[in-house]
Amino acid sequence: VRENGLVLEYVAQRLKADREVVLAAVRQNKLALRYAAQDLNVVVPAVKENGLALQFVADELQEHHDVVLAAVTDQGLALQYASPHLQAARDIVLSAVEQSGLALEYAAKALRTDHRVVLAAVKQDVRALEYSEQELQSVHEVVLTTIKDLALDSSLGPPEERERRQATLGLLWDLYDLKLRRSQQALRRK
Repeated sequence: VRENGLVLEYVAQRLKADREVVLAAVRQNKLALRYAAQDLNVVVPAVKENGLALQFVADELQEHHDVVLAAVTDQGLALQYASPHLQAARDIVLSAVEQSGLALEYAAKALRTDHRVVLAAVKQDVRALEYSEQELQSVHEVVLTTIKDLALDSSLGPPEERERRQATLGLLWDLYDLKLRRSQQALRRK
């Protein structure tokens, strides 16, 4: 299984429940999790190792808080494989967006309007602003807070880090401008 994780499909049932064997298989290929025994002692360590392996666990485990939290802590985008009620769990979504701001796309709509969640997502990746469902005033506050944080840091660090922050500021402003124009167009249509 270390050389080909998918061999897990053909091993004895007791090995499919062996945590070390499953972890070795998942490290090699996350698809191997679909052949593992579907119990918490095997699945939680496996998704901690590779969060995107969440897509290969049984549906009832995609609804288990600890399994999903372990997965999104490793790979925020694993949120897309969580059950809808866990996509609406604030602690799960915050962990996901802190790891990958773009996970905001998979959060329940109610959390895409949550100021703290959106701010955490945008601080991690400014492109997350695109998935925000916030009213324009709240978006404005998120943008200003993020710009302020980035601007405070813009004079620190090596030149390439400063350039990255400057590019991030430009992208953030462009996304904000796009969201503002879309909002204005929607108001005109009403």
